[in-house]
Amino acid sequence: MTTRRAVPHGRTHAAVAALAAIAVIACTASATSPIVESEATLELQVTGGIAGVDYRVVLDGRDRTVRLSCAIGCETGGDVVAISDAQWQSLLDEVAVAGLPTLGIRDYGTGCCDLFAYVLRFEDPSHLARVSGDASTLPPTLARLAERVVALRDGRVDVLLSSLSSPGAEPQDHLTIDSARVTGNELALGVTYSGGCALHEIDLVVSTAWMESHPVQAAAWLTHDDRGDECDALPHEIRTFELSRLFAAYRSSYPGSPAGERIIVTLRAPGDPEPTTVELVVPAPSSP
Repeated sequence: MTTRRAVPHGRTHAAVAALAAIAVIACTASATSPIVESEATLELQVTGGIAGVDYRVVLDGRDRTVRLSCAIGCETGGDVVAISDAQWQSLLDEVAVAGLPTLGIRDYGTGCCDLFAYVLRFEDPSHLARVSGDASTLPPTLARLAERVVALRDGRVDVLLSSLSSPGAEPQDHLTIDSARVTGNELALGVTYSGGCALHEIDLVVSTAWMESHPVQAAAWLTHDDRGDECDALPHEIRTFELSRLFAAYRSSYPGSPAGERIIVTLRAPGDPEPTTVELVVPAPSSP
């Protein structure tokens, strides 16, 4: 006997209307239409897995704030982290590479029941797309994008790379580094700054103008935008940065280099008189 779940009549019409709107915009949007960064919205819904989670992460280009709405599997919701314009542009570059804006409505299906199910939604004035699947069925570029948004849920952002050997015009509000810890592909920095009434934008930028020595050395710096926070408390927090892009850049510069090679990073923060030295170990490349 098959049991069917009744869906309220109004909700059915609302869902159909939403999907129809996506279809219309997807059909009329040009594949070459540029993304409107300040008006773009990226959303990820995650459900299932062994824990049976159900949460939604939303990134809004108008204020570049990551927001979490959680039904199951999270302790809290609300505003999670503020990301910089450079971080937002990097994320939208990944959206474009994955081709998400032009995919319209697409369901890639699901594999094993223990995997998280993803629904990625992207919208700007020229595009509206909604794709679903899981890590085993989504194309690799879309799966990587979903993983990056999941990381933002926990306040983890990607390292940014620069061809410069010192800071450019990035925000340099006062910030000090209290601790540094490397675990796998992540660098966790304990930082302190003046504020307490707003989310602050903090990025890790590493120069790929490698200093040829053994081991190789790299300059790095933190950028900090306090977003006009006028409070004078001294919050301390842990900021975590994903280093996979840095390791990929190293392998590209030194092809054939074995896993286990080291990079000595000299890290400066706006307000710290002395740099912090961090030793990174290059892992073996992940399987495609």
